[in-house]
Amino acid sequence: MELKTDFALGFFIWQFALLMFTILWIYGIVKVMRGTLQGNKKLGWLLIVVLIPVLGSVLYLIIERGRNVKLTSH
Repeated sequence: MELKTDFALGFFIWQFALLMFTILWIYGIVKVMRGTLQGNKKLGWLLIVVLIPVLGSVLYLIIERGRNVKLTSH
């Protein structure tokens, strides 16, 4: 009985992680599309986010946040 419970919990954790990664991936795509980047930069970031889903989204959010902070701090 304990093995069945452990399996169900592990399966739930994997499903939850997959859901969170999917939400992060979609959020990254939306942020790139609505961002202030133009032309090739937007296309490049979009390709990175689409082809490397979780890592691409995290990189975009970190790098663009840093860029926006530098632009608004002047």
